[in-house]
Amino acid sequence: LLTSVWPMSVSLSRAGNTLTVTTGSAHGLGAGDTITISGTGSSDYDKSHTVVSGSGSTLTIAVQEKPLDDLSG
Repeated sequence: LLTSVWPMSVSLSRAGNTLTVTTGSAHGLGAGDTITISGTGSSDYDKSHTVVSGSGSTLTIAVQEKPLDDLSG
């Protein structure tokens, strides 16, 4: 779940230290905006993040290179 201006369901994928957030529709968020992710069960992801880039229905945020918790749970 992503909460910025409104809550919405999203999908997350990770490559290295970049987490890509894909929303079901255009989100209107961009670099420097703050989002809060919740409901993943991972303390590495369930918190507030600053958007690195965003357009259309995708956002990217920076995460630790090796997370303590994995998204595959």
